[in-house]
Amino acid sequence: MVTILLLLSTILLSYKLTIIPPGINFDESSIGYNASLISKSLHDENGRLLPVFVLTLDGKDWKQPVNIYFLAILFKVFGTSYFLLRYISVIYAIISGLLFYLLLRQYFKPSLSITGLILFILTPSIVLQSHLALENIALLPFIIGWLYFLLSYGRYKRLWMVLISSVLLGISFYSYKGMHGLVPVYILASLLYLFFPITNLKISELIKKIKPLVAFCVGLLPFILPIKWLQVHYAGAVFDPNTVGLPSFHEALNVYLSSFDFSFLFVHGDKMLVHSTQQYGMFIFPIFILFFLGIVYTARNPTKDYLFIIFVLLLSPLPLVLVGSLYRASRLMMYVPLILFISILGIKLIIEYKHKFQRNFIIICLFVFTGIQSVAFLRYYWNEYPKLIVYEFSPNINSAVRQLSEMAIKLNKKPYIEKDDYYSHKQDYQFYSEVYLSKMDIKLWDRNKGNLPADGLLLTPISGSNGLKTMDTIVNYYSGQKQYYLVGVE
Repeated sequence: MVTILLLLSTILLSYKLTIIPPGINFDESSIGYNASLISKSLHDENGRLLPVFVLTLDGKDWKQPVNIYFLAILFKVFGTSYFLLRYISVIYAIISGLLFYLLLRQYFKPSLSITGLILFILTPSIVLQSHLALENIALLPFIIGWLYFLLSYGRYKRLWMVLISSVLLGISFYSYKGMHGLVPVYILASLLYLFFPITNLKISELIKKIKPLVAFCVGLLPFILPIKWLQVHYAGAVFDPNTVGLPSFHEALNVYLSSFDFSFLFVHGDKMLVHSTQQYGMFIFPIFILFFLGIVYTARNPTKDYLFIIFVLLLSPLPLVLVGSLYRASRLMMYVPLILFISILGIKLIIEYKHKFQRNFIIICLFVFTGIQSVAFLRYYWNEYPKLIVYEFSPNINSAVRQLSEMAIKLNKKPYIEKDDYYSHKQDYQFYSEVYLSKMDIKLWDRNKGNLPADGLLLTPISGSNGLKTMDTIVNYYSGQKQYYLVGVE
């Protein structure tokens, strides 16, 4: 059953993967470009051999190694492609869903765990981030894995589980820039979980407590020890003083509490349209009801593990205070497994309600409400959202560069790109050139400084004129995007 669900989830999340959102985000293209370069030459765009962090966007942004190198491996095996660039996020989502199911199975029956998996896949933030080749979703497999093995140790007392938990937490540090602030917080939470409670102060018990603490620290060392060296050789990649500051108490409180604003979480979502439809929150609204019931269940059954999940949830927004992050759901992806876990406790509370008729009525109502909300979200995301978001992404350069490559080969011409347009969408052209033109001698053409050679084929947003003939027109997916033409000498 779980295998079938994961296969269906893969199909669902892959649907319209390269056209929703339409075009490509400059962060996506810079990640894809450098991953392609590393897959072919082991060097990034700055000429660095197998760099830990990659400096992109003309020296303005550092990219994390987990995404870059995972993608580089995929490109090496299957070839550079736009589909693979975005499919990497689908892989993160599916692996995260499986790990979340395994986490739930430690506490719940298969039916509840499968319900949790379905809710995970249908969460608006998961659907949105799985269609973007960004780093926001890359942290999830490692964070859920950290929780799974840490809580497994609490149940089975096997030291290797602690070690794996800490290794996964260490890797997460290099998966998403926001994890640079979160990992220290989660390390503290883990150590507290492993150390408490202490029922007596006998030496034998203290030794038992120290062993997992040592194992956890040993697993972290390979990831923590190089940080000082990395900060010297990749200045700003680990800690950027220009983006981190100490706010006033009022500002800090405002940022922290905004991360638990229910209208933000369950109604509006991220303030940036790239990361939200702004018609639906991070979660569909029925999760709010289940989350509230889950808090009630935890209050009635305050086990160490349940309280730890809530504790981690409360700690998670703290690092955002240092960067003044308001209503940025894309930076709170760790909320997804935490809030959904508590929501499953809410379902458990309903199931355990003693009045059968009322219990069944509530379950049916919630099931129908959740189904309607999920279908409504997917329909909006697949149909209306692309029209809304079209201006936030580059024009349809993917199809344009592909057709330039195909037509240049067909007509035996040399490919040219309009110079002004190239520099307007430099990162996008760099990536798509790796996809379609890596084996061709591509050149830029400035129409103000000379004539297009007779054997040239030009990709331009300007239709054929001044001795140039339009040979092909690039069809765009959505209205409002720039129109492209392939032109050559008449």
